[in-house]
Amino acid sequence: MFVKPIDIHLAWGLFRVMPSVYLDCNATTPLDPRVRQVLLRYLDEEYGNEGSRTHEYGSAAKRAVQQARDQVASVVDCKREEVLFTSGATESNNLAILGLVDFGIANNRRHIVSTMIEHKAVLEPLADLESRGFEVTYVKPQADGIVRAVDVLSALRPDTLLVTVMHVNNETGVIQPVDEIASGMANHLAFLHVDAAQSFGKIAVTLKNQRIDLISVSGHKIYAPKGIGALITRRRGYEKVPLKPLMFGGGQERGIRPGTLPVALIAALGEAAACPILARAGWRRNFGRRLQRRGRVEAQASQAARGRFRAGIVDAEVAFKLRHERSGGGEFGDEGGEEVRGGGAGGGELRFQGVHQGHQLLHFGHDPSLFGEGWQGNRDKHRSSQSQILVADTVRESLRLVIAVR
Repeated sequence: MFVKPIDIHLAWGLFRVMPSVYLDCNATTPLDPRVRQVLLRYLDEEYGNEGSRTHEYGSAAKRAVQQARDQVASVVDCKREEVLFTSGATESNNLAILGLVDFGIANNRRHIVSTMIEHKAVLEPLADLESRGFEVTYVKPQADGIVRAVDVLSALRPDTLLVTVMHVNNETGVIQPVDEIASGMANHLAFLHVDAAQSFGKIAVTLKNQRIDLISVSGHKIYAPKGIGALITRRRGYEKVPLKPLMFGGGQERGIRPGTLPVALIAALGEAAACPILARAGWRRNFGRRLQRRGRVEAQASQAARGRFRAGIVDAEVAFKLRHERSGGGEFGDEGGEEVRGGGAGGGELRFQGVHQGHQLLHFGHDPSLFGEGWQGNRDKHRSSQSQILVADTVRESLRLVIAVR
């Protein structure tokens, strides 16, 4: 739901008495207890260097890293050696895009296709390439936030080096037709990169498409620590993706991403990647109950608004619902994630901390006043049903206070 700006200081003062529930899991997640256990084990007990080959501590570290590669690889159906560990999706995006520069120049392929609504970790590397003589075609989304696959495919040229499209939008939750784009590129030589920071471990089937060459992964979006991620680099037959490193020294990660491997972080990421697979059966059993709880929150929010707000993008035109395979995520409190824009409603209350218009929303072709302040919420997957009720009550009371202030 999107509402116009109000007197944020007055509103915030009214809301501060409400209890807090964390609803910002699309920004970052708490550690899963199983992940924390693995993390601490390799920080406190088995703290060897993966590169040390002369003692058991090093051997144990190497085994942990290899197990984590297998765990991450299993989510997207790739091989162990196709998983490169990075510091997160931002580094993975940069490596996927900038790492292809030399290959593009050598083969006279200096054209890239992307979209207007990518994360800055994609848009800024692309801007750097434009300053170096590359040409980038930015595909515009439709009014519903979806980039049509046909528009992406029609932008391809013989000299296209790379297509880079995010899977799930970080501001809206809109799922892009990555599978359709991948299928449409079957006979084109361009590499396909997918920024899967918001979808890895949640929407598994699409990312298993073997036509996707590069996949960026972020650990702290799936209940792993911050500072760890991965880049999936799928081979085409026996041909590796021709990436060149952005840093040098040490030769780790096949020389593409050098530096001492953070074993504890890597093992934790592996454990987090395994959790969706282990929990999927339980998620499916509870999906109906979660949908009911989300519906209760949405109904109470709508009732509280009493028709006083203009119809926002979420209500009127777009179902911004990311169906998390991990935990049934979606709008308003389904476990798995949350997006707050304009208000930082990371607690249960609507904490209006300043107006922010995400750059993605501005490309949808709607009246910008709709985006003055908006929020949608998904709670931490570990929260109890009581916290869901608290969220519903808080949303209702917060909206009533907003109306009163206005």
